[in-house]
Amino acid sequence: MGWGGLADAFDSRKDSWAREYNELKDILSPEEYSSTRATVLNSHFTSPVIIQAMYKGLEWLGFDGGTILEPSMGTMDKANEEVRKYLAERAELVGAVRLPDTAFKNANTSVTSDMIFLKKRDVVLDFERNPEQTPDWVQTKEYENGNIINSYFVDHPEMIVGEMQEESEPYGYRLVCKPVEGDFKEQLNDAIGHLNGTFERDEHANSVEEEIPPEFTEVDYQGHRNFCYCEVDGKIYFRENEMMIPQDFEGKKLERMKGMIEVSNILQELIRLQRDGYSDDEIKAQQVVLNDKYEAFTKKFGLISSDTNMNLFRDDDTSELISSLENLDENGNLVSKADIFTKRTIVPYVAPTHADTVSDALTISIA
Repeated sequence: MGWGGLADAFDSRKDSWAREYNELKDILSPEEYSSTRATVLNSHFTSPVIIQAMYKGLEWLGFDGGTILEPSMGTMDKANEEVRKYLAERAELVGAVRLPDTAFKNANTSVTSDMIFLKKRDVVLDFERNPEQTPDWVQTKEYENGNIINSYFVDHPEMIVGEMQEESEPYGYRLVCKPVEGDFKEQLNDAIGHLNGTFERDEHANSVEEEIPPEFTEVDYQGHRNFCYCEVDGKIYFRENEMMIPQDFEGKKLERMKGMIEVSNILQELIRLQRDGYSDDEIKAQQVVLNDKYEAFTKKFGLISSDTNMNLFRDDDTSELISSLENLDENGNLVSKADIFTKRTIVPYVAPTHADTVSDALTISIA
């Protein structure tokens, strides 16, 4: 969800939206305004089928009211298990459902995602002192053909709404969840019906949230893209919601990471300029910056899409975005650079002013 349908309210050049623009600037702090404005570009429309399944799952588990974290999607296969460990010390995994990569096709994205149900623990556990308490889902396991996925889905294949398949990419293969023949809604509801656990109302629950470990809050997370690496004072961090998790890259790996982070940031800025309708001269200037940084990086470290670089950067949400800068042949050799280096590839967003059907009106209103 986000403000995608009200993008003009954040545009100072839109006279017809001046009142809304000024009101937002008045009632929001600079940080809040920046965060809210970002959803204009980053928001996705979650289909009613998925939203309904989330709440059906909560009802199935006995949840009849109380405080919940806003539903969101994630992936449980990340190589770095620190975030899963942090969550598992504070919450019990009640269950998870893996969705096919077509679940968000209406947002023009093809990505395998997981619907995760967590129940807050009464007491925070300490896996460092008591490693035997670590649940299996914190780790990954070998799946078919040597692929690695979260152990939960290895042990509970009935929670996979689709079929795990290898998909060829320019820099190798990745495991994705592909849809299978049949009605997606029925398949999703069937998986939800396999959730095993209960939510019980705690009338005496402490409303004070557990604090995030100090080492994850030493650096301010604001201003850094979620689920991405960033560089702060020469060090690399991975932002996961309000946590800034320090990374231990050194030497050449550190330099590679810094280079890819910089390429990613420059590319995101170029995309923003195109989406916001900036002039040709401004876009060309940013394309020069992108090209110079890309050439400098590849001269020193090789193609961004190479196994070495992608294995380092794969947990970053923009890894596929920056690898798309290169058009490769079947052998992984560079054929050409992407059009975004030299052309406008994104049409500026135009807010819809009318809907032809009730369905379209609903989509616009909640987009």
